[in-house]
Amino acid sequence: MLLVLDDLVPLQREFPCLYSKLSPQRREKVDRLRFAEDKVSSACAFLLLRILLAEECQFFDMPVFDEKRGKPSLRVRTDIRFNLAHDRKGVVCALSECEVGADIQDLISCEKGLTERILSECERATLAPVLSDAILTRMWTLKESFGKYGGEGVFEHLTDTDFSSMTEDGTYLYKGLTLQTGRKNDIFYAVCSEKVQEIAFISSSEFLKKVRSLSEV
Repeated sequence: MLLVLDDLVPLQREFPCLYSKLSPQRREKVDRLRFAEDKVSSACAFLLLRILLAEECQFFDMPVFDEKRGKPSLRVRTDIRFNLAHDRKGVVCALSECEVGADIQDLISCEKGLTERILSECERATLAPVLSDAILTRMWTLKESFGKYGGEGVFEHLTDTDFSSMTEDGTYLYKGLTLQTGRKNDIFYAVCSEKVQEIAFISSSEFLKKVRSLSEV
């Protein structure tokens, strides 16, 4: 399942409440961030995970992460796979019994230097007549989710993949994996897994209601 929260502005004033529901491990990560918007988005991503763990897995303990190759896993529930991603305007959490990678991204500018970093030579040639900010942003989220699926990170796959056929919302197959991409306003999201994932949205008000019901440290 992929849970998307795409309106963080109302949650900025609720940061003390959000912070109180974080694990000590996550608080350390949040405390290292410089800007308030980044602190809020990082906190919200972790809390989306807590919400999904409670609702989908009946796991109510505070999550503690182990990290392998930079990709976190749950220390006490190794059967659960998850992936978090956050942007200043939105956050996502993917939760599954199989490996999963996810990303979310606000609209980015279609500049030459950026397109050369993100797109393969084949993609640049194929997409040249239609390339736009939206298509480039979608390509980025797809490649990010694909890279995070394997735990290697996006920069291992930026120019080695060809997602030129994945320019619209939908579900695609690539090297035996399922890639799903979508958009809500200027927020783009993608999830990569071995099977199709349910995609759901949660409003900031419903999110905050669920957060308040979570236990504190």
